Amino acid sequence: YRLIGLKKATQLPFIVNFYGYDVLRLPKEFGWKSRYKRLSNFGDLYFVGSADMKENVADLGFPKDKIRVLKLGMNLDEIRFEQRQSAGQKLMMVGRMVEKKGFKYAIHAVSRLKNDGTNVQLDLYGDGTLRSQLETLAEKLEVTENVVFHGQTDNDVVFDELYKHDILLVPSVQAEDGDREGIPQTTVEGMATGIPVIASDHAGLPELVDDQETGLLVPQGDADALAQAVDQYLSNPEIVPAISKNGRERVEQEHHINKQVQKAEEWYKSVL
Repeated sequence: YRLIGLKKATQLPFIVNFYGYDVLRLPKEFGWKSRYKRLSNFGDLYFVGSADMKENVADLGFPKDKIRVLKLGMNLDEIRFEQRQSAGQKLMMVGRMVEKKGFKYAIHAVSRLKNDGTNVQLDLYGDGTLRSQLETLAEKLEVTENVVFHGQTDNDVVFDELYKHDILLVPSVQAEDGDREGIPQTTVEGMATGIPVIASDHAGLPELVDDQETGLLVPQGDADALAQAVDQYLSNPEIVPAISKNGRERVEQEHHINKQVQKAEEWYKSVL
């Protein structure tokens, strides 16, 4: 109310940034639909992190012609690219241990691979409310020797591990409460280092991961497909060099901080 009142009083441009939680979960809580209806009448621009989120915001009633996709920007000059020539059996996954990250599908995929005679190691970096359930799942599936829980890990350590591992898994899904990803930061960082990625076709991930081009894409919530994608990297090492190189080029094109700042400045100037 105060911001809308300020706009009325000053006639200053009014720009709103959406991040994810405010798009998919807040509208389900009491009073937010009416607040957003009011907000949609006063904003000059609305920034979102992916084309997928743009559709979500438009579905909430915000004018589509005022919605701009401003993707996560990173200083990629500080992230060293390491060209990969093949992929080995060291897998990793990073993030909060919550439903939308899809950790359980990664553990099931390891079990599928083990049952088929492929012993991989999966290192999990992160913590959260589901950790105990995931540890129990690993025990139930008899993959405790294959799956290592490292807990909350410093970001510098995670970067080091990206260079030491062979495949980054990003099996995100939509949670029961509607929570979902934008374009996960870990995926952008991973592709910038050159590590081959396997991601689900969830939310904004297909905007970054083109199947067979910048990574491998699998249906969300499908552990069998995730296991098959790991096996694809292992069985067809010739696909890895191009995917590694193309992944870095994609994040350079769409996530370099200089390009994102330039876009933001141009859009700010357009309403001044």
